[in-house]
Parts: sequence; C-alpha cells; structure tokens
Amino acid sequence: MDEEPNDVVLNTFDQSTMYYLSPVSSFGISLGYNAMRDKMDTELGLSQKRLVEFIGMGMGWRNRRMFYGLHLGTSALSGLSKSVVGNLTNKSQTSDTFFDLSVGRALVSTPQFYLILRAEGGLHVRSLQITQIDQGAFDLNDFGNAPGIAWPEMEHISGTLGVAVEYMPKAFRPISVLESIQFGYKTGIGAPDWRSPDLTLANSFSDRMSMLFLKVMVVISREK
Repeated sequence: MDEEPNDVVLNTFDQSTMYYLSPVSSFGISLGYNAMRDKMDTELGLSQKRLVEFIGMGMGWRNRRMFYGLHLGTSALSGLSKSVVGNLTNKSQTSDTFFDLSVGRALVSTPQFYLILRAEGGLHVRSLQITQIDQGAFDLNDFGNAPGIAWPEMEHISGTLGVAVEYMPKAFRPISVLESIQFGYKTGIGAPDWRSPDLTLANSFSDRMSMLFLKVMVVISREK
C-alpha cells in the first residue's frame, strides 16, 4: 500500500480517478427478508444464513474533498441451507447481486488519510432456489421421472438507500495503491413482492432487504 515517502516534499493532488477491486471477501449481515425466512423455516425447516460473503469491483472519482463512486458486487459463495424431514432432504441456495452509486465528502482530511461519509442508492437482487429430494436410491432409468421437486427460481428485486463511513489513506504519488475500508448500512426502498423469472407466482408476498456491511477493497488511484 502507498506510504508517505521519506525526505521528499509531498505533492498535493486535487483530483483522483480510482479503481476498486476485491481480492478478498467482504462481508454483510442480512437483517431483512424476514417474511421468506420465516416461511422457509416454518414449512421446510430451512434456516437461512445471515452472513453474506461478497466480492466486487468499482470506479471512483475525487474532486478535492468530494468523492463519487459506482460499485458492482456479487456473492462469493452461495448461501446453502439443508434440512432433513423423514425421507426428504430440503435444500435452498441464495445469491445476492447489487449495484450502488454513491456520493461522499471527506469529513476528516489529515495529511495521512481521509475519513469519508458516503450516501448511496442502488439496486439489490436476491435469487433463491429450493429443491426437495427423496433420499431413496435413484435409478437412472427413471431419469425423466425423478422422485424430487424443484421450486421455480424466485427473486427479490429492490431499490436501496444506504450510508457508509470510509477510511482511505492519501496518495503521495501520481499512481498509488491504497486500501479502502467501508462500514455501512443499506435498506430497501419499500417492500417489493417476491417474483419468479420462470412464471407468475400466485399468492406472493412482500419483503424488505436490510443489511450491515463491511467492504475491504484495494484501490488503484491516479492522481492529478
């Protein structure tokens, strides 16, 4: 990461173009989707994991103390849940994808780092796939009449609003490699219904997304 060079006069940069990368997983704690969570727990015994690991990339721009950015992220691993009821095994897999636009201002600007307050708006999509499998022996001669059920894929699409605090070191070279650490919260705009890309869902119900998140990213910054 970029460090302050010794025994040189520091350059002052007014503007930056930044490229964000996630070489390691960032984390979110899902506080929402409680309607679907309760339904799956009650009817299928499936307990949904709240911890979400995700990776992403993005771009950012700085003009003095103002910061602008866009970020695309996706689940690093599928959220897998399994339960066994009698001779049936129930499984669910969830994945999350999101896109955010943000604007922020450095509330603290020292010679070494920025502490930035960001407001963001975006889109969040959660996909859900449920299957039920008979634990008895599977005969490949019954390939076209398998003893199991696959629910249609379901998804929840929601606009989001959020706020985050970001720590970022200052750059001392025209091209610098920095780190960005963001801690924040986002919530859905309203409570949209669950839907399916495969068919029309009857008796669907509304849900709200909500998440605490911690993003740890590498930033390649070009200063001018």
